[in-house]
Amino acid sequence: MWIAGEWLLVAGILLFYLQDSALLLYHDEVAISERWRSWNVSASAGVELAGRHLFVPNPLVPQRALFRAIWTTVGGGNAGAGLEAFLSQLLPFRIGCAVAWAIVLVAIPASVLAHRPATWLLAELLASYSVTAIMGVYAWRRRGALGLDTRATLGLIAETLLCPPYSVNYLRRLCRHHAFGGDPVAFAAEHCHKRDRAARRSRQRIACQPAGASRTHHPETARMIKLIAVVIGCFLFGYWLVAVLLPNLKRESPPALPSRPDPAPRPWFEILGVPSDAPLADIQAAYRQLRSQYTAEDIDRLPIGLRASFDEKLRELDRAYHDALYHRE
Repeated sequence: MWIAGEWLLVAGILLFYLQDSALLLYHDEVAISERWRSWNVSASAGVELAGRHLFVPNPLVPQRALFRAIWTTVGGGNAGAGLEAFLSQLLPFRIGCAVAWAIVLVAIPASVLAHRPATWLLAELLASYSVTAIMGVYAWRRRGALGLDTRATLGLIAETLLCPPYSVNYLRRLCRHHAFGGDPVAFAAEHCHKRDRAARRSRQRIACQPAGASRTHHPETARMIKLIAVVIGCFLFGYWLVAVLLPNLKRESPPALPSRPDPAPRPWFEILGVPSDAPLADIQAAYRQLRSQYTAEDIDRLPIGLRASFDEKLRELDRAYHDALYHRE
């Protein structure tokens, strides 16, 4: 059984968003996520991939900060040093991520699955890129306060423009570039909503770290894999977009006269509803009147199962019209 392309596109959008949201934590790392007036310390979702622990944040709140905290020994400095100054720069990104979430993960999938006209989808894409561009301009102008160098800022802008689902995680991507300093256990004990449980969870995670465990970073490999994923996603999205627009353009364009049309299953004058010796003007008027009953927008509103019969009716009218023109020569 074939899966409709619309569902594949929506699934791809959600998977790209979740893939970009997820963190792969080492044994000496925890995820510190922002809550309403508090913080939460999480270790992982219990899934281990290549020796690293998978953590997936709440997908409904991309406007909340998310940090990965790294330590070697507990008690190393002021927890969350410089955190307030960094968070004070994030208000425009909180608004932008909330708007991008509504457009990319709600409006665009709804338009795709509801088979709305292509102009709706193009307008939503334009709105998405506008929000992403505004956040990119602000990130460029405030890159010093955000702790970004020129290369990191340009990479962030390029990736979010190339892949719209990545723009929803703009704030989380900024947090990944900000080093969380200090002792996460002390920070959890001071700021977390459930202080005792958060601190106990952090200590348990430290105890799970193997003695002398080392971490091997492959930043270039990870960056290359992400770039390949972005290119593949852009290619698939562009292919789907062209596959949606081209059929509409073909249906709206006037039919070309072939050198020798294929004969219609029924006589052309029966299909067009005119006498066999009707003049050319009557044939053209009958064809236009029948063709106007099957517009592209009407067909797009139909369920997928009924579109094939309407497409076949259009092809039958076109064949009959071509056959009539051929016999009038």
